[in-house]
Amino acid sequence: MKKAKKTMSKMIVVATSAALIASYSGSAVNVLAASSTDAIKTAVELEVKEAKEATVSKFDLYENSYLNAYNEVFKVAREGITSVTTNGGNYSGSPVEYAIDGNLNTHWETGKPNSTAFTNELIFTFKDSTELNRIVYAARQSSAQGKGFAQEFEVYSSSTDTGDDFALVSPGEYKGTTGDIIEIEFDSTEFKRIKFVFKKANQDWASAAEFGFYKEDHVRASMKSLFTDSTFTKVSAEFSSVEALNNLDKEAQNHPLYEQYKEDIENARVLITEEKIESTIATTKQFKYYSDNEYSKLFRMDNDNILSIRNNGGHYSSSVIGNAVDGNISTYWETNRANTTSFSNEVEVTFKEAITLDRIMYGARPDNKGFAEEFDIYASQTSTGDTYQLVANGQHNLVTGLVEAKFEPTNFKRIKFVFKKSNQNWATLSELAFYKEDVSSNKMAKLFTDSNKNQVAAEFNTVEKLKILEDSIKEHPLYDVEFKEDLTNAYVLINQEDVETTTAVTRAFGYYDNVAYTELFKMNNENIKSIRNNGGHYSSAVLANAIDGNISTYWETNRTNTASFSNEVELEFNELITLNRIVYGARSDRKGFAENFDIYASQTSKGDTYQLVSTGKHNVISGLVEAKFVPTQFKRVKFVFKKSNQNWATLSEIAFYKEDPIEDKINNIFTDDTMSELTSEYNEVAKINALENEAKAHPLYSILKYRLDLAKQLLKGEIVTDGRIIQVEQHGNMMSHANQNLKFGFGNNYQPTGIAALPGDKVTVYVEADSDGPLPQIVFAQQEGSFANWARTVNLQPGKNEITVPAVPQDSWYKQEVTKGGTIYIHNPYTPEQQQTSPIIRIEGGERIPFVTKDTNPEEFKAFLIDYKNRLDLDKQNHPNVEDRKLIDVVEVVSDHLVFTGTATGAYQTYSVNGYNPLDTVKSYNNYMDEIFKFLG
Repeated sequence: MKKAKKTMSKMIVVATSAALIASYSGSAVNVLAASSTDAIKTAVELEVKEAKEATVSKFDLYENSYLNAYNEVFKVAREGITSVTTNGGNYSGSPVEYAIDGNLNTHWETGKPNSTAFTNELIFTFKDSTELNRIVYAARQSSAQGKGFAQEFEVYSSSTDTGDDFALVSPGEYKGTTGDIIEIEFDSTEFKRIKFVFKKANQDWASAAEFGFYKEDHVRASMKSLFTDSTFTKVSAEFSSVEALNNLDKEAQNHPLYEQYKEDIENARVLITEEKIESTIATTKQFKYYSDNEYSKLFRMDNDNILSIRNNGGHYSSSVIGNAVDGNISTYWETNRANTTSFSNEVEVTFKEAITLDRIMYGARPDNKGFAEEFDIYASQTSTGDTYQLVANGQHNLVTGLVEAKFEPTNFKRIKFVFKKSNQNWATLSELAFYKEDVSSNKMAKLFTDSNKNQVAAEFNTVEKLKILEDSIKEHPLYDVEFKEDLTNAYVLINQEDVETTTAVTRAFGYYDNVAYTELFKMNNENIKSIRNNGGHYSSAVLANAIDGNISTYWETNRTNTASFSNEVELEFNELITLNRIVYGARSDRKGFAENFDIYASQTSKGDTYQLVSTGKHNVISGLVEAKFVPTQFKRVKFVFKKSNQNWATLSEIAFYKEDPIEDKINNIFTDDTMSELTSEYNEVAKINALENEAKAHPLYSILKYRLDLAKQLLKGEIVTDGRIIQVEQHGNMMSHANQNLKFGFGNNYQPTGIAALPGDKVTVYVEADSDGPLPQIVFAQQEGSFANWARTVNLQPGKNEITVPAVPQDSWYKQEVTKGGTIYIHNPYTPEQQQTSPIIRIEGGERIPFVTKDTNPEEFKAFLIDYKNRLDLDKQNHPNVEDRKLIDVVEVVSDHLVFTGTATGAYQTYSVNGYNPLDTVKSYNNYMDEIFKFLG
């Protein structure tokens, strides 16, 4: 065989052909397969050049669906092989003919192993001389697979049917698995016979399940060199132009593997024409329309376009990757490998047809384990190869349900989703879905200038522009469920006027349980779409308690007010509504009561479009408070606890009331809350009567009637106000001042009124005062009684206060029989800084007493005193028992710093009988106190 290795110069006769076969219509000889019938060749001599090392690789067409068609064109048919012989015989039951029977399950196996003196060979003789450039070979495939595999080999050619004229064409070796089916490629060579030498065989044996002999395939060779390497990321220089690819495509169109090649050609086309993708930050939001069939039909890519899905982390248990694209969000894929610093879970989907997308939708398993908190999205426009470009990266807070990640419209043949950061370093997908661009939604996304949604973009900032937009999207499946609301908000924003902030007028509210009043003026809670707050809730005191219609339940915050945080409660209404009052109350112990508050209105359902309607204050009280402001339209309302009791926030109830024009009219017929003077609009009986007729059907008529009756009495002169309207002093806490600064503990903060009352008397006190500040109190004294137990104090509210005079019982310090009752005082230990205006009080009821101030007319006083003394005498005559008497024997003389309380009987003796001037007494008290102040320094 030494002779076979030498370079030969041999004359190979090439026959001529009468015609060139130009198609693949069943003929094994054609233009793509070089053969001995080449029409261009005549009888010439070809020299077999020096042998070259064979290129050996796995046969990539094995099990290819197009292999049979390919074999018809390029493989030498079985009938083209006239014989096959071996120099080693065959092992029992493995004849050499099995090497070319087309059945991989049979095999030839030598009867003689390789040795230093023997090498197995096979010689194949062809019916016709044939030009070949490939051999496909496989060793035995059944039991003992790969035994006898030719790990090193030589291929020889002969141009004759007999004789030892073989010339070496190509040596070769294969270092892969001995069970592989391999393709041995060499320079195209003319063969009449071919000899295959097992230079080195597995286990020194020799076997062949199958040999196949193939003619040169120029197209396949070109396809193998289409890309620069196996990454398929770069097209080779030979095909780096559109023209070259078009020529290759045209040449390959009649090739039996064209259906496969055209994909690679298209991939190459993409690579030389695609532009670089500029990556963006994905916009993310929760996705609500996965189950909307109409929306899905229009915008969701049908999963039928998914060719394959794979991932790099495997799957846990039965949570296979197919679950991520099965259309069922109740199933899920779960990885089997955790994210680490060196590994990130990835999911890759290949589409049958390239498609332009601008969104993907994803979600995790029900407990959110494996949720993609940060992610990358890559696009490839090719079906194979490492040709991905980063499209977008994004992030979303952990949520239950589905998330939409939106990016610039991008063409995808493949998509890769990378879990950059995920919940518990795991990765799961309940579903991964792909969406096309939604032009209408994109328009709506530009409706406002930013996410605050408080200003309409210039593109849509007129009614005409909004109308055009609305007409263009009315047929969209999201028009009613989403777009219409934003459009309504936009119309509101371009038409609304600024709200003028006012100070709320507050008062105690006593009509919450009045059914008739509620039906007329209280907004039905069914109009409340939602309620939320920024401070959570404590224990079971949930926010819904604030609107459950039950003032026995309450909401309580879980976060205290601080310098940087104020509790807020926000409500959205189903329908826009005009209100002018909010009623609120705290829990029963008044913890969390809103002492200072702000009320904001928004006429839109979304966005930071709030305007301050009103600020207000109210003293801490039990029950409910009404905060009244200018009638304002609300779609949303925000109530802010600016200052609250114990820096906490609670609501037993928050309710909303429409304007009550009749009550407003009646409440404003007087010039102030002393109800002692009528406004010019109602200073006639006829006007009051007309208003009363209007009010008779009002559910509060029985309550409001007293104002109308009082107005009539004023007009008829039946209300006596002389000596009963008192301007309340604002000296501050004089008792504290005396103790701390003057260093003596005399005196109190009581301001005399010149009126006395008996226990059980009905006294009405009218108060004109700023409800936002501290309010005065009324004090009822026991004229003769214990030094430690001689007065009772009653709180006052602005407006009308009906009081039953409390009794002051006797105690162990003073047990003698006395007439019950005494003078009335005002307690107001506040300064002008604490009260914006000085309160005014009118007292209706009780008895005026002899009363002297520096402004008193002495003669008028004496006349009053004489009359009062006569009445006292008559009372004593009618009621011998001192406890039964109806008139208090009392007089008060008021100086700058001292109030003297004595008996009217004594005053009568001094001023009427003895003729002293009461003003001299006032002066003497002032002088006396001046001397004391001098003495005390």
